[in-house]
Amino acid sequence: MAVEIAPLLAADLMEIELQANQAHMRAFMGADFAHAVEVAGNCATALLDGRPVACAGIADIEGRKYAWAFLGHEARPVMLAATRACLAVVQRETSDVFTHCRVGVPANARWLKLLGFEPTGTRDVLPDGMTYDLWVRRNDR
Repeated sequence: MAVEIAPLLAADLMEIELQANQAHMRAFMGADFAHAVEVAGNCATALLDGRPVACAGIADIEGRKYAWAFLGHEARPVMLAATRACLAVVQRETSDVFTHCRVGVPANARWLKLLGFEPTGTRDVLPDGMTYDLWVRRNDR
């Protein structure tokens, strides 16, 4: 079993078989979205035996750094490498990084805590119609 972290390609995002709690997001992930994520940079793919199983990155949305991740149902074997890669990226940021975590998905909240994020106490309903908690990683330097 070979694990690799590589720069994200649009095709990677389209190939991942999303985990059950993110599967509904496929409706929002067309080719245009995947291409925009690829050219934005600052994102990577975790490959398992050459197959994309997870993608993550940081985007600048309306002047705010926003972390995102899409995990496939086969991502478990790459999570140590993916967590290390994500941690290295968020540690390099000099401003706060925000993200949303779907309410009722404790595994995702645990992962965010490992990456140094903490809940802000704010809840938002995102375009998918689901409720998410807003989290922040403070990068005061």
